[in-house]
Amino acid sequence: MYFNKGHAPHISLKQAAGIAGVSPDTVARWCKRYGIGKQLHPNAPWRVDRKGLEIVAAGDAQALAAFQREAMRGMPDFADFAEDAERQSQSAPVSLIGSQSESQL
Repeated sequence: MYFNKGHAPHISLKQAAGIAGVSPDTVARWCKRYGIGKQLHPNAPWRVDRKGLEIVAAGDAQALAAFQREAMRGMPDFADFAEDAERQSQSAPVSLIGSQSESQL
């Protein structure tokens, strides 16, 4: 399972970067592209969904699609971002992290 229930569901970019082993800039791109995080306003810090982060870091396209559907149905904080990410991903390759270079993210 991707989500450890003992952890808070929303974490900072820095925390997310440490968990995924990537830079905070990479996590911010993932938030925008895959809908796993949000900002309350343009200059606000990112709030990253831990479950979404773990799914993207694992490169699990099926789980990401399910996460995005779940976000649109029952998680209003992330629904707009997941919807935008889903629209973007329809024109992007289905595979995730492991098969794309960093410049493609």
